[in-house]
Amino acid sequence: MKEVNYIDAKRAQAIRKEVRRLLSRDYSRAATVSALNAIAVGADFDDEAVWLGQLVDRLRIVTDTPDYVDALCELAACAYAENRVEFQRKKIERKGYKLSDTGAANLFVEKSREYKAESRYPEGLLEAIEFFIDAARGRISRPFGFNPTGW
Repeated sequence: MKEVNYIDAKRAQAIRKEVRRLLSRDYSRAATVSALNAIAVGADFDDEAVWLGQLVDRLRIVTDTPDYVDALCELAACAYAENRVEFQRKKIERKGYKLSDTGAANLFVEKSREYKAESRYPEGLLEAIEFFIDAARGRISRPFGFNPTGW
């Protein structure tokens, strides 16, 4: 019998919300779909609402293998980068300027790499889900004793 991963309604809603937000942006859509395909939801990406429901159901039954954890780490990097791009966009718009699509895409790639370089690897699937939700809020789960200044 398979072990079921416990994902409560609050986490499930947060996952759906963040994935929906990632899919709505042009600069993050391709990376998000590629990470979601690694989780192997099952159906081709046609109907977004059905797919998001299947994603949470799939996360409840997947095993704790590195493939799924890696895919969730990729989603977390996308979520963190999208959060930082939108933060920067608002900051620029307050000054009366506009962030271009190319600038947003470049910043997305840069922030995604930053997340991958600075975050620690989750110990399991449920921790990877927590990292994804935290990353969507702009937080990086850094290794213990991490010092960004290098001192």
